[in-house]
Amino acid sequence: RRAFPSSGKATLRDSEIGVDFGINSFVIDIPLKVDGPALFNAEIDVTLGFQVVPVDGTVVARYSFARTKVSFGVLAGIVSAGCTVAVATALEEACNGFFDGYIGPRIAQDIGNRMRADMAAAMDTFNRGRSPPFKMHDFSLTAFNLLVRVCPVSAPPPPPDPNRPGRDGGFEPLPG
Repeated sequence: RRAFPSSGKATLRDSEIGVDFGINSFVIDIPLKVDGPALFNAEIDVTLGFQVVPVDGTVVARYSFARTKVSFGVLAGIVSAGCTVAVATALEEACNGFFDGYIGPRIAQDIGNRMRADMAAAMDTFNRGRSPPFKMHDFSLTAFNLLVRVCPVSAPPPPPDPNRPGRDGGFEPLPG
């Protein structure tokens, strides 16, 4: 919401930005209005999709897509002799390209960094006083909760004892 102050050229049409959760994914809907010259005020709907998934015991956020819909309204279309459709299409493609090429992946990186830091802090708190400590194995994120599966950190197996007799009474060879 801070990105669209009420005093700016682009403002939120509604007081809320919609967020719809799937499993380990979410979609953000941003309804905007833009004060243009004369009759050319526009309504812009920006929809952004992201995934947040566990990969090798850590959190990875990925940008999925952007969809932009620009509408100038009927009166602007009549006054412009239909040119607003072409302008809207060009604006939609430019916005989607900008989100795909830079902003979307950058937002995903910020989401991933924040979630990794929050998960590390939560695991530090969870592990306080535990032996062996636990690590995050995977998680499931939904609109209702974040379910995290943790597993104890196991020590690597001890190396073979070169002095221990083998099955045939001799000594076991060292691996490698």
